[in-house]
Parts: sequence; C-alpha cells; structure tokens
Amino acid sequence: DSLVIGVLGAYLNYYRHEIWVRLRKKTFFLFGIFLIILPQFHDYFIGGMFFKNYLTLPMVSLGTLMVIPLLTQIKNAKGGFYHFITFISLTSYSIYLINKGIIQSIVLPAIINNFSFLKSDTIFVGALKVTLFWILTIIPSYYLYKYFELPMTRLRDRFK
Repeated sequence: DSLVIGVLGAYLNYYRHEIWVRLRKKTFFLFGIFLIILPQFHDYFIGGMFFKNYLTLPMVSLGTLMVIPLLTQIKNAKGGFYHFITFISLTSYSIYLINKGIIQSIVLPAIINNFSFLKSDTIFVGALKVTLFWILTIIPSYYLYKYFELPMTRLRDRFK
C-alpha cells in the first residue's frame, strides 16, 4: 500500500504535473497532517484491532502523499522548520535503515523492559516513549548519514 501510494505520487509529479500543482492546497496539507497524526493515538480514541492492523499504514501513507505537494514548492526558505524538514529529508534513508530493525525491535524494547514506569499506558508515558523513540532514531541516523551515506554518495559521484 505504501509503495503504491508513493508510485502514484511520483507518477502525478512527473507525468501529470498539473494535477500535482493543484494538490498544493493548505487544506489538503493539513488533512494530510491529520491522517499522519491520528493513527498515533488509536489506542486512546479509536481502539480496535481492525483500525490498527488495516487502516493505520494506509492512512499514514496517504497523509504523507497529501503533505508532499505543498512541501515540494519550498525551494529556499529560512527558519527552524525549514532546516528541520531539510535535515529529515537528507537523513530519511538512514532513518529508514535504523528505525524498525534496530530501534523498534531491539533498543526500545530493552529500555522499556529495564524501566518499569515505561510499561504503564498513560498519555504521558506514551509521549515519553515517542520522544525517546525519535531521539534514539535521529541521533544514530545522523551519524550513519554523515559518516557512511554521504561519503559513499561522494565516492559514487567521483566515478560518474
């Protein structure tokens, strides 16, 4: 589902650019943000395994597709938000590599098992876990990007 939605976005941007440009609406963008954020709180508001198992991933993928058209028109900007988006954009492949296999499967469960207060189901602990997840994902991703991905990209470009 995520791959199909990504291919659809690439198709629209490349072959049907006029449609892609029409999707650069703030309401479209905000609804995309809503679709990305909503599944993060499914335990508190929506509940049910059907939503978690079948709707969360397509919602996040569709939300991401809805956010990208507006973001692609930003060419040169200043400020913290712009730098944050640029940073995430540059390190996104490293984040992808580290996220599921290392952080979600090994590091985060080990930390949660060693600190009993992290096993409770309060909103505060949930927010703490999400914050911990992002810190544990972003920092190693930055170093993987800086010391491996970037040098390999430069090496590749030397042989072109």
